[in-house]
Amino acid sequence: MDIIVTGASRGIGFETVLQFLEDRRNRVLALSRNYDSLRLLKESYLNMNLGDRVHILEFDLTNPDFEELDKTLASINFDGVDVLVNNAGVLISNSFERSSVKEWKTTFDVNVFGPFALTKHLLSYLKKSPGGHVVNIGSMGGLQ
Repeated sequence: MDIIVTGASRGIGFETVLQFLEDRRNRVLALSRNYDSLRLLKESYLNMNLGDRVHILEFDLTNPDFEELDKTLASINFDGVDVLVNNAGVLISNSFERSSVKEWKTTFDVNVFGPFALTKHLLSYLKKSPGGHVVNIGSMGGLQ
């Protein structure tokens, strides 16, 4: 399967990538705005000598570069996308009193509008897959 995972540089996204790669038939495009962590993900995976089935792309959901995403998909021969895992997210760690409108806008851009825009953009790729799936991951951290 050809899989895209957002928020892949750490936490649930990082582990999700590794779980998908346990099946040698899967290829994963790992997206995150943190390129250095993505590079470490790829290097640690390559050190396991399991082949080159993980690809990385620095990608910011608040300002998505869909042209670069399409170029990357073409270069790694993703004709379709079987699974999109929308995992990227941010959490405001300030109290409500101290939080700013800018923080709330960023939170909604990453957690709501970013996954919407990415999913909408990838619809043509998902439709090429006989059973394309979109998985949206949310966190209980939002209750803090």
